[in-house]
Amino acid sequence: MRRLYERHHDALCAFIRMHCDHDTTASDVMHDTMLPVRRSAALFQQAQRGPVRGGRR
Repeated sequence: MRRLYERHHDALCAFIRMHCDHDTTASDVMHDTMLPVRRSAALFQQAQRGPVRGGRR
């Protein structure tokens, strides 16, 4: 539950930042919000495939 709250908190901060700071665009906010989701999805796919050949780390 705490993790969910933290994620919402990050999104809320990004949303507030977008409104206060006009240099920050909606796409920046979406990127910031989706970054942890993309990272965990990539890790999940990596775990499904097994170790990546080529050692791209």
